[in-house]
Amino acid sequence: MRSLGWIWRREMGWFVRTPAGFGIGVLFLILTGSSFWYMVGQAGMGLLGSASLRPYLEANPLQWVVMLLTVPALTMNLIAGEKESGTIDHLLAAPVGAGQVVAGKFLAALTAYLLLWSLTGLHLVLLARHSSWDPSADLGLVAGLGTLLVLSGLFYLAIGTLCSSLTSSPVLAAVMTMGGMCLVFFLPFLAELTDSRTAQSVAAHISPRHHAAALLGGRLSLAVVAYYLSGAWLMLFAAARALEARMWRA
Repeated sequence: MRSLGWIWRREMGWFVRTPAGFGIGVLFLILTGSSFWYMVGQAGMGLLGSASLRPYLEANPLQWVVMLLTVPALTMNLIAGEKESGTIDHLLAAPVGAGQVVAGKFLAALTAYLLLWSLTGLHLVLLARHSSWDPSADLGLVAGLGTLLVLSGLFYLAIGTLCSSLTSSPVLAAVMTMGGMCLVFFLPFLAELTDSRTAQSVAAHISPRHHAAALLGGRLSLAVVAYYLSGAWLMLFAAARALEARMWRA
C-alpha cells in the first residue's frame, strides 16, 4: 500500500504542478463550459424553460465530446510518457510490482478526473438560482448522472491506461484511447450493419450507451455496476500484464 500511495502522489504531482496538467484542466473547463452554454442556449434566451434537465441533457452532443477529449488527455502520459522519457525502467526497478504501478497511476488519473467533474457542480447551482429548473424534481436524474460519470470514468480511464501501456508515444496512446472509446460506444451502430440479431444484442449489452441510458433513467442495477467495474478491471489487468512483459524483456 505504501508503494501504491507513492506512485499515486508522484502522478498527482504531475497533474497539479506541470503546465501540461494545468492545460488539461483548462481544456476541461472550456469543454464543459461550452457544453453548459450549449444546453442553456438550446432552452432559448439563456434560461431553461422546463422544470427538468432531462430533455437538454439527452440532446447535448458535447457531453460525449468532453469525455472523448478529456480521458485521453488524462491517460496519455501515464505509462507511455514514462517510456518516452526513459524513466519507466527506473520505476520498474523500484520495489513495486507492475500491478501497483498501473493501479497507482490509474487512481491518480481517476482522482484528477473526479476533481475536474466536481467543478461542474457550479453549473447546477447557477441553473437552480437563475432558471425555472426545479432540483427537487430531478434528484433521480442528478444522482444517475453523477453515478454515470463515476462509472463511465472508471471504464474509459481504464481503456486509456491500457492504451498508454501498449506504446511509448503519448500521442499515439491518446489516439488509441479515442479509437477504443469510440469503438465500444458506437458498437451497436456497427452491429446493425450485419443481419445477425445475436451480434446486435451482444453489441447493445457491451456498449456503454445501453447502460448509460439506464442510469440516466434512474435505473441503477447490480448488472450495470458489474459491467463498468468488470470492464475496468479487465483493462487494468491487461495493462499490468503488458507492463510485466516489458519487465521480463528488460
